[in-house]
Amino acid sequence: MSKKFHIFLMLLIICSVISTSYALNNTTNITNYNKNTYNQSIPSNSTVIYVSTDGNDCNNGLTENTSKKTIQNAIDTVANGGIINIQNGTYHENLKINKNVSLIQTAPTVIIDGNSNDSCIIIEKNADVYLQSLTVTHGSVGIINHGKTYLFANCITDNIVGIENTGKMEIHSTTSANNKNNGVINSGNLTTCSSYIINNINDGIINNGNLNMLYFPMVSGNRNGIINNGNLTLSQESKVSTNNHNGIINSGSLNITNSYIHNNGDSGIVNSGNLTFNKSFILDNKNIGINNTGASKIINSPKWI
Repeated sequence: MSKKFHIFLMLLIICSVISTSYALNNTTNITNYNKNTYNQSIPSNSTVIYVSTDGNDCNNGLTENTSKKTIQNAIDTVANGGIINIQNGTYHENLKINKNVSLIQTAPTVIIDGNSNDSCIIIEKNADVYLQSLTVTHGSVGIINHGKTYLFANCITDNIVGIENTGKMEIHSTTSANNKNNGVINSGNLTTCSSYIINNINDGIINNGNLNMLYFPMVSGNRNGIINNGNLTLSQESKVSTNNHNGIINSGSLNITNSYIHNNGDSGIVNSGNLTFNKSFILDNKNIGINNTGASKIINSPKWI
């Protein structure tokens, strides 16, 4: 096997371990959060279309033995609100989703490989989509969302950009890692819960919209952790750490509660906007904790260096 394949396999293992660990360790928190904020459910009477690498798109897809070969054909076939059940394997596709649909895997590894040709998955404006336990790789963008999308336990890796959101998106127990540019670019409404944005070559997150991070998310190992030009809230043990330069560069509105900004290569926070820092820690950054030229309010924070 080639060295490149070994590296890619290692990334898949890391993503799988991280996503599984978060899902197991934070089940109670995630469940409570889901009950309070998101009503994502798959109706018991939904149409199910099966896909496998040895299927045939001429099949009806209604059973595992009559599975479709491509995910796109299954999306085009399934009724609105239906389920695509994807079997083990690598699918070299660039998907376009324009209906309400759930894509789930019931096998150890399902990889959607964009062949470096285009984005792996594009979700149109009026679509309501659920993606579970997929590895999305080798796209110009891993996932582009213009609609309403819920991600659970996915691995978005080795794309140019991991995720672009202009609609409404919730990311749970998902990793966006080792992308060649940014991990996440948001200009819509985005919530991340127990997710990792790590080791992306450029900045981890660029936020121009509304971003809410809670329940143990981590932004780490990127050039800068987060560039915020919009509205950003970090809470419930969010961590921005060990990024190569700054933890957070803020020119918008930044509200941090019960979180940690630490061990970044330059400043913890560079603020030229509005910053509220409450019951949080900022420490062991190489240059300065808060480089502030904007408006800031520090509340009940026992240590910031």
